[in-house]
Amino acid sequence: MKALILLISIIPSFAFACYCGDEPVERKVADSDFIFIGVIVESYIDSEKTIHNKLEIQDKIKGEADSIWLTNETLETSTCGQLTSVGMRYLVFGEKGTPLSLSSCTYTQALHVYGLKGLNEVQEAVNKARQ
Repeated sequence: MKALILLISIIPSFAFACYCGDEPVERKVADSDFIFIGVIVESYIDSEKTIHNKLEIQDKIKGEADSIWLTNETLETSTCGQLTSVGMRYLVFGEKGTPLSLSSCTYTQALHVYGLKGLNEVQEAVNKARQ
């Protein structure tokens, strides 16, 4: 028991900082005004070390996007930051009037995180919501 307490006390607190749980797909769809698959075509870092990624929409899944700029913090400034790169594809969930952002806790993630199964689940949830 003492060993467990010691182990827990020496694990850095940031090791748990990005666990956000996992929302059901139906919730992600219901919370989003638009969903699309986008690829990063341009990227730059501003003076506050925020990464700005311009997306090209490849496939509309739900609604009409009002933004094609996805921002994320650098790994240097956030333990929940995500790596991005020109050419990477993302499944993007957005709400009208709210800037698109990427972190470990956003619904938006690299397409490979969702995979084909996850993408199909999103499409099925969108179709079900339309009925």
